[in-house]
Amino acid sequence: MPNKYEREIEEILRNMERTEPKPGLGQKLGGRIRRKSDSRSNVRRRSEPSLHFGVSEWCCCLSWHSYYFAIHVAVPLSEAICRIWECDSDAG
Repeated sequence: MPNKYEREIEEILRNMERTEPKPGLGQKLGGRIRRKSDSRSNVRRRSEPSLHFGVSEWCCCLSWHSYYFAIHVAVPLSEAICRIWECDSDAG
């Protein structure tokens, strides 16, 4: 029995030596399309900046936005309201 298996194994090995490996996708298409899996796996992608702020960072952002709102919205609005009131008081 062992001789039978040995012969089968030898036959399989001989058949493997005779057959050449099948051409890959790049060889079939003339090398135009190739997968670059190696280069993609080594390249790191940039991650989005995280918004995990602590209490002090949130307070700083809140104060900056409050300042921006006061300078660019509240002051011009209050000046416009004062001008309207002054105009109405002159008329009466």
